[in-house]
Amino acid sequence: MKENIDQNRKLNGIQKDLRQIQGNTIRYLNKDYQTFLFLKFNDSKKGRNWVSQIAPEIMTIQDDKGFSNLFNIVKHHSSREGLGRATWINITFTHNGIKALEMSDLELELLPDDFKDGFATRAKLVRELSASAPENWIEPLLESKDIHALFIVAADSLANLDNLVDGYIESPTFAAAATIIFRIETGYV
Repeated sequence: MKENIDQNRKLNGIQKDLRQIQGNTIRYLNKDYQTFLFLKFNDSKKGRNWVSQIAPEIMTIQDDKGFSNLFNIVKHHSSREGLGRATWINITFTHNGIKALEMSDLELELLPDDFKDGFATRAKLVRELSASAPENWIEPLLESKDIHALFIVAADSLANLDNLVDGYIESPTFAAAATIIFRIETGYV
């Protein structure tokens, strides 16, 4: 019973299983290096196959909480740098991405209008103004109908990030499933 209580937390008054919520939804991925891959799915079946293949690797809120606790314990007992390094992945989908993966009509209908409308349509409402306004977005991102998903890979070291990203994009499953529309690299140099 205690395990169920520990694995579930109340968020906005609703019980949520922390293993079912991606780790970057409440707190950003606190990593020094990140790669953002904006994807278009080439084939619905192959896209679903690739997503199901990476799903067990996606960082959840429970993973983040466990790692943070472990990191703090290790940090408390050691002054050495480099302890507690980790890599994380997360993926987000656009409405067109969900459609490209051929979800059922009923599932598509149940999605909230906010999600269906997309970011550009709702920019003023969510205060995406001035520098964040859609007219200032990077050119390939303006054609959001072509962007089906954002795949985020984050790491504490550039070498770990590069190895992980290369492993994903060079896999035959990924190549059959998606095309990279745009790529953004961030990190400390």
